[in-house]
Amino acid sequence: MNHILPGDPYPLGATWDGEGVNFAIFSEHAEKVELCLFDSPAATKESERIVLPEARDFVWHGYVPGLAPGQIYGYRVHGPFEPQNGHRFNPHKILLDPYTKAIGRQLRWGDDDFGYRIGDPQQDLSLDERDNAASAPLGSVIDPAFDWGNDRPPRRRWRDTVIYETHVKGFTRRHPEVPERLQGTYAGLASEPAIAHLQRLGVTAVELMPVHHFIDDRYLVEQGLSNYWGYNTLGFSAQHWRYRDFTGRELRQAGIELASAFPIYRTYVQAEAGTISESDSACIREAVALARKGARIDPALFDFLADLLLLEHRGPLESDFVMRFQQLTGPAMAKGAEDTACYCFNRLLSLNEVGGNPGQFGLSVEEFHAASAEAQAHWPDSMIVTATHDTKHGEDLRARLSVLSEIPQAWRSAVERWRALNERHRSKNLPGRNMEYHFYQTMVGAWPVSLERALAYMEKAACEAKTRTTWTRRNPIYDRALARFVTGTLGDAQFVADLEAFVAGLAEAGWINSLAQTLIKLTAPGVPDTYQGTELWDLSLVDPDNRRPVDFAVRRRLLNEVPHLKVEEIWRRRDEGMPKLWVMRQALALRHRHSEWFDTHSPYDALQPNGDKAQHVVAFRRGGAITAVPRLLVSLSRPIAGSGDQDGQGTLGVTRVDWGDTGLELPAGTWQNELTGELVQSPFARIADLLAHFPVALLTTRSNSSSRRKEALDSSGEEDRQSLLTSAATREGSG
Repeated sequence: MNHILPGDPYPLGATWDGEGVNFAIFSEHAEKVELCLFDSPAATKESERIVLPEARDFVWHGYVPGLAPGQIYGYRVHGPFEPQNGHRFNPHKILLDPYTKAIGRQLRWGDDDFGYRIGDPQQDLSLDERDNAASAPLGSVIDPAFDWGNDRPPRRRWRDTVIYETHVKGFTRRHPEVPERLQGTYAGLASEPAIAHLQRLGVTAVELMPVHHFIDDRYLVEQGLSNYWGYNTLGFSAQHWRYRDFTGRELRQAGIELASAFPIYRTYVQAEAGTISESDSACIREAVALARKGARIDPALFDFLADLLLLEHRGPLESDFVMRFQQLTGPAMAKGAEDTACYCFNRLLSLNEVGGNPGQFGLSVEEFHAASAEAQAHWPDSMIVTATHDTKHGEDLRARLSVLSEIPQAWRSAVERWRALNERHRSKNLPGRNMEYHFYQTMVGAWPVSLERALAYMEKAACEAKTRTTWTRRNPIYDRALARFVTGTLGDAQFVADLEAFVAGLAEAGWINSLAQTLIKLTAPGVPDTYQGTELWDLSLVDPDNRRPVDFAVRRRLLNEVPHLKVEEIWRRRDEGMPKLWVMRQALALRHRHSEWFDTHSPYDALQPNGDKAQHVVAFRRGGAITAVPRLLVSLSRPIAGSGDQDGQGTLGVTRVDWGDTGLELPAGTWQNELTGELVQSPFARIADLLAHFPVALLTTRSNSSSRRKEALDSSGEEDRQSLLTSAATREGSG
């Protein structure tokens, strides 16, 4: 007996993947579908019947491990036998898979292949219960690399072939020139008026549909018409004569290609109102152009879909299609990019994030300033997000991983060392090298990581990548090999020691990246959003890891402590997340006191540092506040060798960075660093001095800094007053 798994609904037909066969067949009104396997074309009865275990969108599907090309098969489909309502299910009859790519047994003609008894008084309303397993045509599973030999399509180009699907009774009764005595008969279809009509339409082939009657679909009922067609009429297409001969399958495939080609999540066309923005029009045209390139589909189909989405064709059905298509492209982008590509393209995982582009390797300082200025000009109220419940990796995990882009040789050496060391934990060349590389990046970014968290994450990464295993069709061999690899490596003392030494060598650079990212988010154009739990370092993985309960008690305790500490002590306690909490506290307090500096009317002024290290500084002004943060610090400091210092503080200390003569021109006046309490005089501030005691700087004019304390004291309670006084004193003392 063969074992069957749920499988995938698409592609339709029988698809061999090297380890088994996926079967999928469409049947909207079926109640059960049985896969029938035959030992040979000469067999008079199937050797096995297997119920397809799952149906999604009317597609019945299942995956049978171990089957191979050459397998002969057919289907028995169970459902109502109600010809008067368009249902003629007959499980006594083996059906040929309409999506089969090769015939495994030709039809052996016999009356038992009819679903009704020939000569019965009720003719096609009767039910024939004779089994046709011995004579029915059967499909055959093929290898994707199958050689079709001389079997080629007809000489007529497919694009010039027009197939007319017709129901004999409906067509001949609706045509006014068919003689009344011939209406409803095959002779009526062969009559001169019917043939002439088909020729005028350009029809080159007719597909007969020998069924008695079809249930009316809701689109035709709403228009007071009857349905004589065997499939859903796809009403919006049938109303446009140029496109009515395209099949539902062709329209569906074109829609899939177009949705896959969309450059954005969705458009915001208001179909009923007839309004569409220039940007939405441009996105639709871009998607159509891209879909045309790779698709082997008649280009006219894309013209039709483009006209619909651009509101060139208007009507209730057209508007319904436009609105539904807009709801489709978002999930398609999410599942195709975020939930698939982001787990397959593993060049640098910090780039593989929701809303990001794994193909874009960073921005220049000039590009960052241009994007920020554009945001302030056009979208000043947009939310600035660095973490959500959907992010693949925590914001500070990504900041640490980005350091790898600065140390390619050290990173390559580490990966090669780990691959050789961990070869003993792989089995049958599993997991693949790409997933192994994904694992090493994840461990470097999230370390320390428990085995439980690592196993859960790697299982999800593998299933979302869908290259060797999926949520709906698990590959037990691969799943076990991956779990053994993760368990073995994290239980290997030699590997863990090497990993910890490497992480210690880049952790501090990662923390500084995190602080720069946090301060920019809190002061750049837009509305900053803080996902709960990210007030301290966030090294979480994809959900459900990033939805673990937040320890608010720890955060309250540290928040009460931090105002009483000197900035040097805050930095020494960086492993606890103190520096990030301090940056958030000070920046948010400043926004609260001077919201006018950060509102929709406040300008964004890019500041250009001077000196040979100017490209390593990002600085800008918002009202009376200046943000200055470093970037790409590793090249300015002692090289990372892959191990930490003896004191465990890492190899990248902020006091060891060589800034040279790099500095920043300041507007006239005295400025105060909100993060250190230090005073800075215009017109020039050396970056080495600004970042000597804390990795990032937030400057405000001296008058505003002084008045801030008075305003805070006047509005706070006694406990908060004492806290603010202590904070002010310690910051001034440290300056």
